[in-house]
Amino acid sequence: MKHPLPAGIIPYLPTPVTSSGTLDNNALHRLVDALAEAGVSGLSPLGSTGELPSISDAVADDVVENVVDYAGELPVVPGVLSGTTTNAATRVATITALGASGIVAMIRPWGKVSQASMTEYFNAMATATDLPLVLYRQPSLGAQPDLNTLIELSKVPNIYALKDASPNTGFLMSLTTAGSELELYSASSHVQMLVWELGGRGWMGGPCCIAPRSSVAMWNYYQAGDRDSAWRLQRGLWPLCRAFAAFGPAPMVKGGLALTGLDVGTPFAPLESLNSSQVQTVRDAIDAARQARADLGLDTAVL
Repeated sequence: MKHPLPAGIIPYLPTPVTSSGTLDNNALHRLVDALAEAGVSGLSPLGSTGELPSISDAVADDVVENVVDYAGELPVVPGVLSGTTTNAATRVATITALGASGIVAMIRPWGKVSQASMTEYFNAMATATDLPLVLYRQPSLGAQPDLNTLIELSKVPNIYALKDASPNTGFLMSLTTAGSELELYSASSHVQMLVWELGGRGWMGGPCCIAPRSSVAMWNYYQAGDRDSAWRLQRGLWPLCRAFAAFGPAPMVKGGLALTGLDVGTPFAPLESLNSSQVQTVRDAIDAARQARADLGLDTAVL
């Protein structure tokens, strides 16, 4: 039997840094506190929002160890991305030993990679741990698993779910009707509620770091069958998702958190902080989320 991962809202964490570029543990703890208090179901450091390709393995390990230790019983599902199959398996084993509850498995080929080689890559990651894996399919990172590869990988006992970060919701429909055993998590490129209608277990994304209470409320309304209230919040949160896609995960989430009073530093160079026009767009998106809360009689002092 496959090991289930948490259902609900699982924010992708940015990696907080000080002005000198070192890991800011205090900011990381403040962020974890805020998300836990908002009622999220889990935490996912070291994804694209966490700028994993920009940090060393030692810093990545420090992030995971800090989040696991500080989050208590809240599940922690870190990302793992590597340029080689061997190292990917090694990284999974290391993250497992640090106390993670699951793994978000990513691939970023530098050149041509066959579907057979991708299958070997993800199988090696699954073999290196007994934790449940979420496959993260992100076409912007290069060649990714196709429909047939995902169906094959869904038969691996601890490959449990898929987060597809393409904007193609139809791909998910094809997957669910083609014999895949993978559970689905919404990405920020999809309308979250549409993925949930396809059987999705929740939302793994960066924007829900900025508006965690609204994201949790949307999930709870949906689970309770109150589609009208859930859609009101979905519409209010969608501008954050659009800004996330337009400005990039780390710059947008770090900039958005600063606007809400949670400063987690700037992106790692060469990524740039939001410019004044982009900041205004994110501020407008935050206002849209607050307005959706106001329409439902929810506290607008928090997001």
